[in-house]
Amino acid sequence: MINMSIDFNRAFSSIKQAAIETADDLKVRNQNNAKANKIRRELKAQEAIAAREYITLGRYYYSTLRDKNAVAVEPHCITLDAVNAKLDSLIKNLDDHYEEVANLKAEKAAERREKRAAAYLGDREDIDIEDVDVYADRPLIELKSKEELIEDVKNLKVRVGDNMEKAYISGKEAVMKAKEKAVEKSGELAGEFDKKKEDLSRMAGEKIQAAKDIIKNIGKEADTGEEIDAESVSDASVDSPAANPNENDNLPFE
Repeated sequence: MINMSIDFNRAFSSIKQAAIETADDLKVRNQNNAKANKIRRELKAQEAIAAREYITLGRYYYSTLRDKNAVAVEPHCITLDAVNAKLDSLIKNLDDHYEEVANLKAEKAAERREKRAAAYLGDREDIDIEDVDVYADRPLIELKSKEELIEDVKNLKVRVGDNMEKAYISGKEAVMKAKEKAVEKSGELAGEFDKKKEDLSRMAGEKIQAAKDIIKNIGKEADTGEEIDAESVSDASVDSPAANPNENDNLPFE
């Protein structure tokens, strides 16, 4: 058992040491890669700077120091001549293309405007200078004199006064008719009220008389000791409001 624990500790220690060594190797490798990448970036930057400088020198030589007798560099200059000519031709073709497209758009826009104008104007006759001359030969409007204007104003005042008087008379007649209708309506309402009042008084008298008859019969029975005729009592009670609850439906003010 002790031997197994010792073997396990040794195995764990060896695994731990291997992991530490691997981590250290990985750290060193990353540091080396980072340093190499930094050097590569600096190389590319310097190469770009050198390329720009060479291009600047080449342009300067091509424009100022060119020597057609220099066999080593003249073929490159001839190639640049051909490239520049091709570039100029392509730029000219591009400008011509843009100009053609712009002209085509302008023509289409002009056609659309002409179509809209034709649809709007239709078959209208155009006015030329001769028509303008004819219009110019027409006489001007004659102005009225001061006396005529004063007379027109007086006539206008008279017409306005007549219209106001007519409107006043019409309004007065309308008010009188409204008053007459109101009086007639109030008279009709007063007549209906008096009629309903008379009906109510008559019905109340009938009810009071029926009650008196019942009381009279009851007193007679008390004095004589005779029985009251059931039919007479029932006839008198029929006229009473208590015996006839549905009779209230005929009241005029319900």
